[in-house]
Amino acid sequence: MTEDFIREEEQRLVEVCACADRYQSDRKSRLKEHDRKIACLKAERLESVDPREKDRLTSEICRRSQHDPARYLPPFEQLQAPYLAGLLIQDDDSRIGRKHLLLGKQSLMVGSRVMVTDWRKAEISKLYYDWEQGEEYEDDIGDRERTGTIEKKIAYGIQRRELLSLQTGSGTLIKTNHVWESPGRQNASAVRKESSGDHRMVDIVSLISREQFGLITRQREGCLYLTGGAGCGKTTVALHRLSFLLFNYPESFRPERCLVVMFNRSLRDYVQQTSTDLLTDRLPVETFHSWAGKALRSLGVTVKFSVKEGNGLGSLKKGAKMYAALVDYVQTTKTASDPLVDLGRFYSGESLLRRHLASTCSLADLVQAGQRLVRGETQELAFDDAGILLLLLQLRNPGEVVSAAVGWYDHILIDEAQDLSLVELKAMTCASSKGRSMTICADEKQKILEQIDSSGFAIFQVELQNQGLSSGELSVSYRSTAQIMA
Repeated sequence: MTEDFIREEEQRLVEVCACADRYQSDRKSRLKEHDRKIACLKAERLESVDPREKDRLTSEICRRSQHDPARYLPPFEQLQAPYLAGLLIQDDDSRIGRKHLLLGKQSLMVGSRVMVTDWRKAEISKLYYDWEQGEEYEDDIGDRERTGTIEKKIAYGIQRRELLSLQTGSGTLIKTNHVWESPGRQNASAVRKESSGDHRMVDIVSLISREQFGLITRQREGCLYLTGGAGCGKTTVALHRLSFLLFNYPESFRPERCLVVMFNRSLRDYVQQTSTDLLTDRLPVETFHSWAGKALRSLGVTVKFSVKEGNGLGSLKKGAKMYAALVDYVQTTKTASDPLVDLGRFYSGESLLRRHLASTCSLADLVQAGQRLVRGETQELAFDDAGILLLLLQLRNPGEVVSAAVGWYDHILIDEAQDLSLVELKAMTCASSKGRSMTICADEKQKILEQIDSSGFAIFQVELQNQGLSSGELSVSYRSTAQIMA
């Protein structure tokens, strides 16, 4: 890569940043002028004594409010890094010709000129993800077949409006202490993050491969299963898939009715803090137990969970056969007025449990725990009871739609699914809407919790396959060595 190329890209960044500033300034002026006109009309209406004039002014206020610039001029929130990837094309249509396209987390338009295209606009961004540098493309774009050549693909590293890395098919350059140099073979994004001490989620917008883009943009309904070893980016790709669905199908995927379930609180907090750009702050990110508690409250049940309860019963409660036992219990019994009594009767139904579960000392302990619930001797449950109680209530209310609990979510993303029991996985499936749109991230070789019965996840996979499960395996690592997230 030549010095002229570097200067050209540095100048491009300066120009785009200037356009972003102009857009923000123009937007602010339009919003201010609109608010001023509305305020004047309201003041005029307040002073008027003529009913007809008041009606006219009210109509004018309503008309102008419908054209509030805040509706069609969203704030540009990527001022520090306006774009992440770019490509130079030579289109065979002379009206397009040679053109440089930029992709970022948010579109930027100045007048009628598109400066940056949101990477989630697949009909444009697929030129970057589906074709390699030097290839001749042939694709449908905007209901037209387009042909041409991808002359150059560029991955940009930009922080605080400064260009810090350039990666093309010809190599990678990193800017260190105002000097451009080659970093060797290491991933440019990782190099930049390591050197800057930046431990946020790796931004893969410019690094997504053709296969991964295909997974991200796969069908809207049904379940996608992402697997791969540690550090391959399952969670990151899954989050980008959810972001793609939210952006392209806002009527089908509403942020407040989508759910991300992480393995533990540390990962949950990490995703909450680093994924606002992808998911918006209206989309709930939970652990299984934090979500289950909210779902139970939506079903009218408030329960106190204690680490002191249920010691030694975790393996039994999280066993795969517990699901079959619960389904049998629901089909053969009537609903108790008190959900905790209902759960207690399930646990204390020794003959039913023996038909499904192995006879062990733990089974006898479970029966005794159930009897205490039935007699009302305790109002506390173990954390391992959360999924069982929730699924019990869901199975008792088939076909209903209950906020955050039954038939509610447009899409559910489950991370580290191999460490959830079959009952817990089924509870989340029951919480999804009829479309059963889900993204499941798992690596059976990476199981953390030994008490989890691995056959449960295998059963869950088979059932999803019967419903049309599609899957993809990831192998490229996007993990920074300083990060905590796969």
